[in-house]
Amino acid sequence: MRTAGLTINLPYSSFMELHGDRVNSDDKTIRCGFATVSGQRVMAISCIGSARTGGYRKAHRCMGLAAKFNLPVVTFIDTPGAWPIEAGISYAIAQNLRLMAFLPVPIVSIVLGKAYSGGALGLMVADHIGMLPAGEYSVISPKGCAAVLKAPNEEERIRKALKVTPKDALRFGAIDHILSDEAEIPEFIIKSIRQGIKLSRVRF
Repeated sequence: MRTAGLTINLPYSSFMELHGDRVNSDDKTIRCGFATVSGQRVMAISCIGSARTGGYRKAHRCMGLAAKFNLPVVTFIDTPGAWPIEAGISYAIAQNLRLMAFLPVPIVSIVLGKAYSGGALGLMVADHIGMLPAGEYSVISPKGCAAVLKAPNEEERIRKALKVTPKDALRFGAIDHILSDEAEIPEFIIKSIRQGIKLSRVRF
């Protein structure tokens, strides 16, 4: 899988993909399915690119299945944000936020590359979040922020001001761990699942 300028091998020893949002689409940007990571069965969800409304609906359906079968949820994120000006996308993301806030199984998120805006957050209400060293995490992308400020030539300065690096995210408490490299991902997932659900997620 191509992401963050690198080829990332997601750590599945098995993967059975689930298709469709049960409405009218099967967004390939978000892929969901039953997977095995280091012997642990999980519901795996990856978002590589800018997802559409149907992608978030598909993820919502699959997270519901994870709760039904008592499977931990693991999400892999590399997105510059959700697809812009897409009908119903804000509602679909909000539905995911609500579901993940009370999902009765552990949720682990891995930031592979970019994790920007609601497009990332719609799959990252998690108990444990790990981030690769080249990752970036922010409420808005530097490009999007530059557009809002009407400062297209200031993107790099805005990137620094937004503090998008893993070290910044860890310092602010937005993530739990900076992964040393791709090889550490399975260990982090298993360790996080064993630590279980954080009360800070399920009790507002």
